[in-house]
Amino acid sequence: MPNPKTIKIYLVEGEPTGIRTAELSNWDGKAIVIPRNRLKESKDREEVQGPAVYLLIGLEDRGAGFKVYIGEAENLGLRLTQHETGKDFWQYALAFISKSGNLTKAHVKYLEGRLVKGLAQAGRCILQNQSTPATTSLPESDQSDMNEFIEYLELLTGTLGWNFFRESSRSANKIKEKYICKGPDAAAEGVLDNEGFLVLQGSKARKDLVDSAKVGWVHNIHQALLEKGAFKEEGKSYQFVRDYLFDSPSAAAAAVLGRHANGWTEWRTAQGQTLSQMERKQLD
Repeated sequence: MPNPKTIKIYLVEGEPTGIRTAELSNWDGKAIVIPRNRLKESKDREEVQGPAVYLLIGLEDRGAGFKVYIGEAENLGLRLTQHETGKDFWQYALAFISKSGNLTKAHVKYLEGRLVKGLAQAGRCILQNQSTPATTSLPESDQSDMNEFIEYLELLTGTLGWNFFRESSRSANKIKEKYICKGPDAAAEGVLDNEGFLVLQGSKARKDLVDSAKVGWVHNIHQALLEKGAFKEEGKSYQFVRDYLFDSPSAAAAAVLGRHANGWTEWRTAQGQTLSQMERKQLD
């Protein structure tokens, strides 16, 4: 059974889109969210004066997901100021610090390396780091502390609306009902997930988009899947090399069929019942 958690989110400026902090009960870490246009207002806050590991978050240019860069800093405020002119893609900085000041340069370097690997493995965003940082050596006890820090960091990241670290396949084994979507050069299986619709590894998607989808968001989805390494070419199809979570059943169906599609009617059980019909049954 999952352990309930208490999370406190503080709206520094009284606005949900402004500077925010988030804390988890009985944890030494703390998160701070800084919109890019609020960097000046954040520079005097205690949270940005010391060591931190951080994520720069921005929407992918074609609207097909998020771009994320992970870094570490001995002085967070100074580093973010450098990124203001050095990197164009981001709209938010999400940083994690120690409330008691226990994070050192070695700690944040270790966190940076682990988080880059975690994001690459999860495949939920387009990672902007050009390489994986070298693994920093820490004493065994410090590694244990930092691994626990990462667990809570991932939990707070998801709570704040960016579920980058959660591997989609974690929930797939808990859901028994699978749905099928088929079309020319396409045959896919998937499951309905709390966050959207999960297309399962091994599924095939049509590579040659219909004319009406060659420009626009269906094309963008295919390009994002290629950039994220979720697709590989296989004849006239793309094959999913891992489970992949879409925002909605319709986005998943469009990616599979290579055209605009209503996922609530395209995804069907082996007996032919649509996803919409199955969901209505659950409500009866």
